[in-house]
Amino acid sequence: MTPKGFDSAESHDQANVLPDALTILTRTSWGDLEHAQGSAGDIPAGLRRFLDDGITARTHAVAKYLEVVNHQNSIYSATTSVALYVAAHLADQRTAALEIICQDGQLRPLRAVLIDWLGLIADDVSDEMLAVGLGHGFQELPAEMRLRSARSAIFQVVVSYVNDPLVIVRTAAVTSALLLLDTPEERRRHQARLAPGVHGVLEQSDDRYHRACALDSLDIWGVDTRQLRADEPSRPYSPRLPRAWATYGGDVDDLPLWLVFRTAVADRFQTVPRGPQAASLFTDRMHLGRDDRGFWRDFSNDILHQDTCGPHTADGVPLLAAIAAADRVPPRHRFDAVELLVDIATVTERHEAECWPDPPPHADFLSEPEARVAVHAHVPELLARWGSECPAVQMALAALAVTFRTERTYPALAARLQRSVDQYPAGTDIGDYVRLILVLASGDDRETLDAVESFTDAYWRGTPREAPLRGRALHLLRQMLVKAKPSVPMTTAS
Repeated sequence: MTPKGFDSAESHDQANVLPDALTILTRTSWGDLEHAQGSAGDIPAGLRRFLDDGITARTHAVAKYLEVVNHQNSIYSATTSVALYVAAHLADQRTAALEIICQDGQLRPLRAVLIDWLGLIADDVSDEMLAVGLGHGFQELPAEMRLRSARSAIFQVVVSYVNDPLVIVRTAAVTSALLLLDTPEERRRHQARLAPGVHGVLEQSDDRYHRACALDSLDIWGVDTRQLRADEPSRPYSPRLPRAWATYGGDVDDLPLWLVFRTAVADRFQTVPRGPQAASLFTDRMHLGRDDRGFWRDFSNDILHQDTCGPHTADGVPLLAAIAAADRVPPRHRFDAVELLVDIATVTERHEAECWPDPPPHADFLSEPEARVAVHAHVPELLARWGSECPAVQMALAALAVTFRTERTYPALAARLQRSVDQYPAGTDIGDYVRLILVLASGDDRETLDAVESFTDAYWRGTPREAPLRGRALHLLRQMLVKAKPSVPMTTAS
């Protein structure tokens, strides 16, 4: 049982030696403390997830539990205890090895993120902020007093990282140490210790916030910074904390589509993959406030621009495969991802048939084969999900299977689609689609030609009869899949 008398904010001695992180975690009466959402009883479980093996679970925990005790720059009764835990937690070497996905889509060491946060909350209770509050008639709150009293102990921990081997940790430590010192007198007293780090920030960091803090300290130390400030370029804000996951409630599953996709991709790769589509997906400012339909339109168009492959289409294929294979992604969007993979894999032959006998005007004969090979690499994994997928996604997977037909394709699909053949008669959108799939799976050119001619005459925008048969069939298949989609159940198969 938690000792009621333990106060982690006051338990360190006059030498500012913090208890170890486990002691703070287990002996603090969290249920007696509060954060922005009420009782802080959930804090211990959340803090333990800071070292989760999964990058999205880890990022979500850090985002949520650092934000909830500093919501809108407010200080709560639980804030100081969390800050002391974070400071003590920095000694764990895993904080240097594990990474967090930040708002700008960049990966940062957990240690750097935690150190930056300690500086940010210290800035919220600085003497300047206190004076502003008092000037507006606000009294210093007990929670703010506790955090102010803990700054010295936190400083002793943070300053030990100003010579860290990692530049990103060093710059975070220098900045946060300066913010924890707060007053000009304190900064002057530590000038000899911090001056090399301050100059290092200006030489090595592009972070606007870090650089501004370094320049302010040079001013305090009597250094003429006029030329430095004149030469300082206008820099974009560099968000150093992973706030996006915390913005949408407490559940990773209750997210807008762009964050669902980001979570699926990050869980798959445990990092930020290469390519412009991934860079965009992992940058918060690109998507905040966007609706799901607009996001998907732009995201898919970035991969296959107006049904045309480009130099980076192949880079987008692993993202689509991760999305198509993620159970957390809603079935309709798994369908969309598989459908787009089919489009990528068939673009060359479809366009050839559509434009015959002229060459496709926007064909990229280098990018298209590369993208097709990229799709092919993910086919076995995606087809292996057939049994757990809903009928709609199964229909899209069937198109993927016949796109990369082998001798095993027909017997496999014939068994899996028999129920659909029985359920949907010829002449219905789904029934005709399934029957075309089975014809293409058989590999019989005569049957394929008969089916293409029959279905084209009945329903679809056709292609020149002189065009290659396979291209005509794939062109027709795409149209039929699009038309059948609204009729196929999206409920996950039991």
